Amino acid sequence: MKLRRLAVLAIVAAGLASTWGCDKPVQLLAPNQRPVVRITGAPLDSTQRNYYVITLDWIGFDPDGRVDHFLLAFDPPTVAGTDTAWETTTDHSRTRSFPCPLPDRPDSTLSSDFHVFVVKAVDNLGAISTPVARAFWSYTLAPRVEMRVPPARALVTYYLPPGVLLSWEGFDDDGVFTQKPVKYKFILLDESTEVKLSIANQTPDAVRQYYAPRNWAGWDSLPGDTTQKQYTNLTPDKMYMFVVVAFDEAGAYSPIFNRDNNMVLFKVTYAGAQNPRIGIFNDFFLYEYDQGSNRPGDPSQIVHVEVPAADPRNPDDKLTFNWYASPVRDSRGNPISGPIRSYRWAVDMTDTEDETQRSNEDTDLSHWSQKSTLITSCRIGPYVGRQTHMFLIQAEDINGLRSLGQVEFTTAPATFEKPLLVVDDTRYLIDGIAPNTNCYSPSNRPKQDWPTQAELDTFLYARGGVQWRCYPLENGQPVLSTPGIFNGYDFDTVGTNTGVNDLTVRLSGLGKYRHVIWLVDRLGSLNNGRGTDLTSAMTALRYMNNNGRTNTLAAYVRQGGRVWLVGNAATASMINFNNGNNDNKPPVPYTLTFSNDPAMRELVPGRFMYNQAHWRSEFKQFILYNGRVKRYLGRFEGAPGIYAGLPPEISMKSSATDPFPPNRANSPAVFYQPQFAAEFLTAPNDILEDLDPGQHEDFESTLDTLYKVTAASLQPDTGRSAVQNVVMTRYHGLDNQEFLVTGFPVWNFQRSQCQALVDFVLGELWGVFPHAPAAAGAPVRAPNPAAAATLAGGRGRPTPLRPRR
Repeated sequence: MKLRRLAVLAIVAAGLASTWGCDKPVQLLAPNQRPVVRITGAPLDSTQRNYYVITLDWIGFDPDGRVDHFLLAFDPPTVAGTDTAWETTTDHSRTRSFPCPLPDRPDSTLSSDFHVFVVKAVDNLGAISTPVARAFWSYTLAPRVEMRVPPARALVTYYLPPGVLLSWEGFDDDGVFTQKPVKYKFILLDESTEVKLSIANQTPDAVRQYYAPRNWAGWDSLPGDTTQKQYTNLTPDKMYMFVVVAFDEAGAYSPIFNRDNNMVLFKVTYAGAQNPRIGIFNDFFLYEYDQGSNRPGDPSQIVHVEVPAADPRNPDDKLTFNWYASPVRDSRGNPISGPIRSYRWAVDMTDTEDETQRSNEDTDLSHWSQKSTLITSCRIGPYVGRQTHMFLIQAEDINGLRSLGQVEFTTAPATFEKPLLVVDDTRYLIDGIAPNTNCYSPSNRPKQDWPTQAELDTFLYARGGVQWRCYPLENGQPVLSTPGIFNGYDFDTVGTNTGVNDLTVRLSGLGKYRHVIWLVDRLGSLNNGRGTDLTSAMTALRYMNNNGRTNTLAAYVRQGGRVWLVGNAATASMINFNNGNNDNKPPVPYTLTFSNDPAMRELVPGRFMYNQAHWRSEFKQFILYNGRVKRYLGRFEGAPGIYAGLPPEISMKSSATDPFPPNRANSPAVFYQPQFAAEFLTAPNDILEDLDPGQHEDFESTLDTLYKVTAASLQPDTGRSAVQNVVMTRYHGLDNQEFLVTGFPVWNFQRSQCQALVDFVLGELWGVFPHAPAAAGAPVRAPNPAAAATLAGGRGRPTPLRPRR
């Protein structure tokens, strides 16, 4: 006889309520929490032949009050719609004897019959717990079984493909040698089986009543260590019901039958949504199809991307494609179609139905590769110059359902013929003139926080010494512009607020420059409007870092370009992947947070900030009031070396350091702002690389910290709980060219210190130096329309290169 040990029986509450009757609804007063109840023991006395005795024990708990009483039921009705006769008690134990007149097993030496006990707790406010049940036979506790994939749901009919993998989980609470059932029996019911599907759906216990006395004739069996069954070639448009029963080592079976427990109803379909979903990616693009399909040449199914051309001097400079495919899943994330059986890929294939085998797996790429589930990546090329090719990947599941991924890629060579490009990816207000006024009208002066788009252009690019158009006179004299912080450098600019939906900055344009500075403001980093939206157009960096897009800036880095992100570019590149559950994660502040926690799927391999910037731990975005940006060099604090040229602090503007703009007449607080938005690392982010190309190891840190932020609202930077909120880093390792991140808007700080920071990065780190500044009043260099059109995304107007006043 089995050892009498018990655990909580996990019977779905909804199933018990609907199958065994229902109570009168109780009006709960929020926020009262429901009590809980569990059965703690059920010893058996089965020494008698014609009856047996069972003692049941239970306990209740109410997290915000007390348990007032319990509701008990023995053998509640199994017919839906029949009320259950509940017994009210304050006891915690009940002993009952049951007759066992019916032999349940042909080999049994004792008569037996199963019974079911159900208990619910009721708290002092009338809230009722989820019911808990225990089934038992005269000689043992009954095992249990629950459908997992797809999960048993009384009100759900699943739509599955002709081949489907069903799985379940079994329990044997009082097992001696194992707490799992020793075997399972299962059947697939339809309208032709002895118990028709329609009858089983209406009265689930009819299945047990018919098949148990017949020793489960017609049912299939599996050992206890196998908890899944694969069906193939099921008939489309036909309904089926899968039923599974568990058996323990004493020979007892699980007697509770219902669609919340061990029965699943489904209809077979060939719907296209059942085809595998394909995803294709590499370092600079990701595309995951919304649903599976197999439509060669369909323009809606072809992904168009720009990729770096190979270096003609490097025969191993090949293009990598990675892929995966997944079965269709239900709303709970459970796979409800067949697993993937194979992948195969080809390049520039003219007929996807051509089954000719490759003559060589490495060179004959226009035919399908060998089918395999183990190969999920390939390297092709090298493709030099500007070329266009089609990459194909096909996934097939065990039902024979296929999906096709199609990527048309165009290679873009990098010339690096020019020194510097500044990409303005901000979304500040564009100046306008009110009706019936001119630009000199005081009503047209900016009133919101500095800067507007025109003011930012001036701060960055102005040549200086030029009379401002539309500015009021000052002491009767015209106002002359102040030189911008990039004045004197040889650079081009491009804006991304182009008014078109395709915001991609073309790789062919980026590749002309050796260095790229990319600017993003805080509000712009969070915008989610289409490119044509006049007030909330998203940034190009957000647009390009999304499913189905190509991050040409990441591709540019792969080509060997150097990048400096300034402002809130890190957030813009990651906001599409933000998991709100992570935003309340310590340390303080509790704000927008991007973590390397695999469960969050945020700062993980494949993301721009992870791969190229090497921010791989955690960072936050936060608005700091009265915050400070201090130089922080980590291991170089005692010997700064080249970093000695960095300003010790980047300070906020004041009237003593930066004059108030002459075109503004409102409060100085809009210019001398006490707050700024920062992006900063909030966890250790060590990047160590072996810099010795030989056999010896030389691991060194290749990510340097340059600045940190401090503020009363942040975790302290001293003491045991210290967190150095690093806001500027420089990567200089082996993965890619130099990459800098400055997580604050430099234009919101003192002009002289911003100038020093720009001069340091461009001169000391990049070797880009200013030429002699143009004389005041000299004509402005004309913008290059061809360069602007090359960089502009979409089919709209070309992005203008901004003039320098």
